[in-house]
Amino acid sequence: MSWEEVRLGDMCNKDIMNISSDQNAEMVYIDISSIDNVTKRIVTTRIIPIKGAPSRAKQLILPKDVILSTVRPNLNAVAIYETESYIPVVASTGFCVLRCKDELDYKYLFQFCLTDTVINILTEIAKGSSYPAVINSDVYNLKIPLPPLDEQRRIATEIECQFALAEKTITAIQSQLNTINALPAAILRQAFSGHM
Repeated sequence: MSWEEVRLGDMCNKDIMNISSDQNAEMVYIDISSIDNVTKRIVTTRIIPIKGAPSRAKQLILPKDVILSTVRPNLNAVAIYETESYIPVVASTGFCVLRCKDELDYKYLFQFCLTDTVINILTEIAKGSSYPAVINSDVYNLKIPLPPLDEQRRIATEIECQFALAEKTITAIQSQLNTINALPAAILRQAFSGHM
């Protein structure tokens, strides 16, 4: 079955509000270093005063927003922001904030952003030598296959299950490797304590 390909920008709300920098309050700040490139999760955030925040700290984000780094797109720093917060949550302008319209499931979009197709296209058009980057319109111009919403959710759930299984396998292998690496020390302890 072939699905219609649509322009990503047509499936996302692009009216991302900027935070007013003159507020006497705090905000949660997410920059590119906040994303774990392996797990594709936000692993660190900082609570900082809004006044005096870095000039790139502008974009107010909401739960279910997909944030994709426009700097060094080959590293594929992408994550879903999923946590409710009692203070504003602000992403660096180094991210393209993708807020899905009703026809697009945010988890399906997130999985699409992880594909080699997206990484290769953005890497190829990135400009700059020290910090190759794309602009938001480059991201919005990507074409995304658009199955019906139920199918998007089914696909996203299936991929999440496969990733969870892979993570569980990696954890089990790492545990076995830790046990194997500890064996020589345990054998030496037994030998020198006279229990061998």
